[in-house]
Amino acid sequence: ISSLRVEVEHHIGGIKRCQILVQKFRNRVEGFVDDVMETACGLHNYRLELRN
Repeated sequence: ISSLRVEVEHHIGGIKRCQILVQKFRNRVEGFVDDVMETACGLHNYRLELRN
């Protein structure tokens, strides 16, 4: 289980490479946070595909 935890933490770290997720978020548009997170996850997955 610890190896799975390490893998998940690496993915979270990769997603946090998008600075919009690291900085304080001040936008109050409904649903915008979800869109930002989906975009960050998509970019992270795309980056992983390019590495393989």
